Amino acid sequence: AVVIGLIILAVGFAVMLPFLIGMFALILIPVIQASNGAGAGGGPAPIPEISIVGFLVLYPLMIAANILVTLPFLFTFQLIADRNLKAVPAVKLSVQGVLRNFWGMLWCMIVLTVISFIAALMCYIPLFLLMPISLGAIFMLYRDVFGPSGKNLFAEPQSDGRADVQTDGDFGFAAPDSRGNAPDLHES
Repeated sequence: AVVIGLIILAVGFAVMLPFLIGMFALILIPVIQASNGAGAGGGPAPIPEISIVGFLVLYPLMIAANILVTLPFLFTFQLIADRNLKAVPAVKLSVQGVLRNFWGMLWCMIVLTVISFIAALMCYIPLFLLMPISLGAIFMLYRDVFGPSGKNLFAEPQSDGRADVQTDGDFGFAAPDSRGNAPDLHES
């Protein structure tokens, strides 16, 4: 689990780094240049418009890119803990779960990110209250996608495009094999 956490952190940082460099160039450099030639009458220099526009464009792009890159790893830790999978099979199963429910997952993560951003603007106090709710929402997504522990809600599509959902309570989840590998969800 630690290795997966480090991989997710490294991927997220690699995606954010170009945006951070761009924001540094567009925001701090013009501000420093403007402060060297202080405003009229010795007052503070105005913030250049390019700095404001740069932040308003690059910050949302950075957040969107980070969501898209880390979204496939959303359920990895739950799968490791709940289904006793090893890291690589858990990542594969998490990617499958997210891809099968991509738009709903994306929408949920965008909403949670916007609410978290607003809470962070209020001196982080509401963010501490929001964190358990956000984690609970992610765990509810996990239950919606993978079902209760020992169940699997993935269903193979029928010829008419509808999902063949079993209703007898046994969704056909195969336990991991002795090496901790995930079951093949495409087998019927």
